[in-house]
Amino acid sequence: MASLYKKPVILRDPKTGIKVKTKSRKWWGRFRDHLGVEHRMPLARDRGVAQTMLHNLVRKAERIAAGCADPFEEHAVRPLKKHIDAFQQYLKDKGDSAQHVFEVATRIRKIARTCKWTFLKHLSANAVQRYLAERREKGLSRQTSNHYLRAIKQFSRWLVRDRRNPHAPLIHLAMLNVTVDRRHDRRPLSEEEFGRLVEAAMAGPEVVCIPGPDRAMMYI
Repeated sequence: MASLYKKPVILRDPKTGIKVKTKSRKWWGRFRDHLGVEHRMPLARDRGVAQTMLHNLVRKAERIAAGCADPFEEHAVRPLKKHIDAFQQYLKDKGDSAQHVFEVATRIRKIARTCKWTFLKHLSANAVQRYLAERREKGLSRQTSNHYLRAIKQFSRWLVRDRRNPHAPLIHLAMLNVTVDRRHDRRPLSEEEFGRLVEAAMAGPEVVCIPGPDRAMMYI
């Protein structure tokens, strides 16, 4: 049987140093989970709020016992930052380069921060489109815009594959045609240019945990 109670506590009077027996400011809840294990936890100072919280805990235990639990409920209340951190770790674990992991995670965090997303339910295709459009109005190239879109879509798909979200709300967003916005034509470096690149890397500082000599060897 679930119930509310005030937990007995002992406090020391800061003036006299005498220990005083009193009760907790918060209401505590006592209930049993789907395995019959009793739990006791602090809820809220307001009795009405605490009663609602306890009721929700009991309902959740009953749903789990009946095999009707929502598999996404736990992830839905987890801060979005935690999911992004987990995705970044996933990229590292599957062997992506440190540079790639850093760039993808940075782009995702920029979008989430600007769009003021805090939970998975806030992911919005319209918000992403608006963010990228405003960035392009300020000079962002279409190619870089596509890099941002590719990063956030990859994150959205991973959320579904990892059973954190029931659907990918950004899946229908399409990449832009970069041929109408050619900022930099690509071409092979000349021998002289390549030599300067290697020399600069060799003498340069560590970048994204990669020392200069290592970067020079990668270029070679």
